[in-house]
Amino acid sequence: MTPSLDPARRSDGALSETSVLLDPDERPAPAGRPDAARIQPDAPIGSVAIPQWHWDSNVSFYGPGFYGKRTACGYAMTTDLVGVAHRTLPCGTRVTFRNPVNGRTVTTIVVDRGPYVDGRSWDLTGALCLALDHCYTGPLAWKLSGR
Repeated sequence: MTPSLDPARRSDGALSETSVLLDPDERPAPAGRPDAARIQPDAPIGSVAIPQWHWDSNVSFYGPGFYGKRTACGYAMTTDLVGVAHRTLPCGTRVTFRNPVNGRTVTTIVVDRGPYVDGRSWDLTGALCLALDHCYTGPLAWKLSGR
């Protein structure tokens, strides 16, 4: 048995028995409002931004004097920590490095602040310098890979 609806409980916006429901695509646009087609303009034809490789000729590494301490981003500085130090990028920012000598490429995150040597933008952790085979001060290519 289906219970009948109580007419006293109808809301002000209830449909009457003569109401007709229309498909949203078939209803006319409300008066005084622009057509939906004119609200959203066509997207311009363009190109997608792709992260570009940058060249840094003075990338160094650090670690031995800092093992057993915490990084500025809260990580334990160990021989296994794969990361990079940068002065201004937010902690956790993903960066990809490529060693031009051997072609090794590693994506890592910012785990610390530094370097504190004029003219340098990046300090690799000991594990990252081993992964890239770049445990010296020299050139690397890098690009931002997101957050």
